Amino acid sequence: MADIFISYSKQDQEEAHLLATFLEAEGYSVWWDTSLLSGESFRKVIMTELGRARAVIVIWTEHSIHSDWVQSEAGRAHADRKLIPVKAKGLAYKEIPPPFDNMHIENLGEREKILGAVVAQLAKPEVRATAFGLLSKHARFELLSWFGIIGATMSLVANLQGLLAFARWLRGVMDSWTLAFNFLWQKILFFLPKVYGSDSVMLTFIAFAAVNMLVCLRKAQIRSAHAGTFIAIVAASCVIIVLFYFGMERLAKGETFGEQGYYFAFLLRYARKPMELIQLIKPEWLDALLRYTYGVVALVVVPLVPVVILYLLVRKLADVRLSFPALSVRLWRILAGIGLLLAVNYLTIWLEEQPWLRVQ
Repeated sequence: MADIFISYSKQDQEEAHLLATFLEAEGYSVWWDTSLLSGESFRKVIMTELGRARAVIVIWTEHSIHSDWVQSEAGRAHADRKLIPVKAKGLAYKEIPPPFDNMHIENLGEREKILGAVVAQLAKPEVRATAFGLLSKHARFELLSWFGIIGATMSLVANLQGLLAFARWLRGVMDSWTLAFNFLWQKILFFLPKVYGSDSVMLTFIAFAAVNMLVCLRKAQIRSAHAGTFIAIVAASCVIIVLFYFGMERLAKGETFGEQGYYFAFLLRYARKPMELIQLIKPEWLDALLRYTYGVVALVVVPLVPVVILYLLVRKLADVRLSFPALSVRLWRILAGIGLLLAVNYLTIWLEEQPWLRVQ
């Protein structure tokens, strides 16, 4: 077992060799992939040595920042709290892949400082989990999990009447959610004589997009997002947009509010001629398609324009970018919350309809 494991890109083999030689001259055993014997399993040996080493030095250069192997090894070392990152002198912090870009990183040429970090790391007491410790930890986790499940079930059964009352309250909130938004925006826009329901939902959609964009901003990093991330964002966004679109369509028909809002009045004023032209188009399916396309543009695309302008302004003034993985996770958490509310609502409605659970 070597004291130190060095992770590097093949193009930086000379730098890794010089660093390994320096550390070995100081009396430490160093392992890097030139120590592989012929016929050995490349991946298995590397993972074994990476796990056994008490310190892992990762050399960040213009080559290694694009290496999946180096990033994987750095991630494992960071999780085990034994990572010592170093970088080429000309490499900027913003070029190092996250989450390693916010760590203190010594320059590759400052050998004495690297040696000091190695000494400090190796001075930490080595803690090895015993079989009994792992078993007891797993047993505690299982016991706590089952106690939580049993406790939640007992609380649910004991408070069934409260759950049914919650169902009625939740149903009322879901039926009048536009009223809540309308009340909130009326307080914010107190200088207007009245805030209509359609306008309050439109403002909520804009605020929703802007807030989620702003909280997912991070310092700029030259790295492409995974294709699956974009698919996840598009899928979640489509669900949210569909919910928003049909909610706005309902408001447009006056089912919630009898009066037209400012934005709808604006649309009707400037959309009359285009809609008249659309009505002349045949066949009917094309007419319907154009109508829905026009509606999506008017109710979704146009409101997102100020959000896009805000993002471009923030990106111009600060060195930030939109973190697509963070945005994807955030959108799906929101949808999970909506789904949970719907599930609880329909479950409790079903319970209310059961004769054997009716509370007098």
